Amino acid sequence: MTVVDHGVSVQVVSVLLVEATPVIRDGIRFVLADEPDVRLVAETVSAREAVQLAATLRPDVVVADLPDLPLLCRRIRTYCTAVLAFTDEQDDRTVMSAIRAGVRGYLPKTSTPEDLVRAIRSVAAG
Repeated sequence: MTVVDHGVSVQVVSVLLVEATPVIRDGIRFVLADEPDVRLVAETVSAREAVQLAATLRPDVVVADLPDLPLLCRRIRTYCTAVLAFTDEQDDRTVMSAIRAGVRGYLPKTSTPEDLVRAIRSVAAG
């Protein structure tokens, strides 16, 4: 989707959020609300529902924590959606498993809001 912001045409990145922790979901929603080129289209706490939402909404980026991420990523890639792992998991084995499954980006939850927005844009751009 393209919107006009201050007379400039801007490509909007649609985002599906998969996160079980309410305070983190709320924080991400708050951060993305101020970004004219990023739109949160749906949120869920489950991988199963995330796949259904991706099939229906076709978001540009799925931001998800690592539990079930390899399975989630394989299924979501069917809908040409990029996946950004946003997680506390930092052990190499888990991260490599997610990368092999097709995650396009990895960002620790200790990152700044600006880093999250930048990562979403980067993953969407390919």
